[in-house]
Amino acid sequence: MAVIVTGDEVVDPHVRPGPAQIRNANGPALLAAVHEAGGAASDFGIVSDDPGVTRDAIGRALGGSHDAIVLSGGVSAGDFDFVEKALGELGVTLHVTAVRVKPGAPFVFGTRGDTLIFGLPGNPVSAQVTFDLFVRPALLRMQGAASFLRPSFEATLDGPLQNRSQRRNYLPVEVRREADGLHARPIRTQGSGDTVAHALANALALLEPDRTSAASGERVVLHPLSSFLEV
Repeated sequence: MAVIVTGDEVVDPHVRPGPAQIRNANGPALLAAVHEAGGAASDFGIVSDDPGVTRDAIGRALGGSHDAIVLSGGVSAGDFDFVEKALGELGVTLHVTAVRVKPGAPFVFGTRGDTLIFGLPGNPVSAQVTFDLFVRPALLRMQGAASFLRPSFEATLDGPLQNRSQRRNYLPVEVRREADGLHARPIRTQGSGDTVAHALANALALLEPDRTSAASGERVVLHPLSSFLEV
């Protein structure tokens, strides 16, 4: 799988960011996620927000021996989001251009021949969540796995949750087993850039679009983030 990170503001992790810059969190995280899913990843590095450069990088990946390509950034509707246009110019058939989830609404999925192409949001938590929801199952299925979805389960909330997005919301929680069963403690988060909150979570609580809140003591469905949580 080829991993491509886009964005003029993104610099290598060892570089001290300057004004309006941010370290590359998505590249290492996606490389690790591909490995965890049993795949082999090729790091295509950071690609600048330029239509030609973006198209050339994707073209090189398509010209290689990769079964799939995953990109982060450049998939929204901003002035510097060129991934979707580049994919179209390269003959990629787009099947999905957005998903009704939070975090992660800007999401692209396409195919060219047998190659799968995934375009993930640039915000790091959004990229990690959409990888886990959509890319990881595809990679496992491509490897012939009989089970490729993480098993969902329920737990009792130890604090309130809010969903103001009118989308399926995945909220970070810490799950632990107590005498009366599984409990989920909500983790305070600042949004899709809060990698610390996401790193502290071992599951995501699901609130459907029609469920605007969940009170402490209520039951919620959870999406595990670690295999040890399979119950």
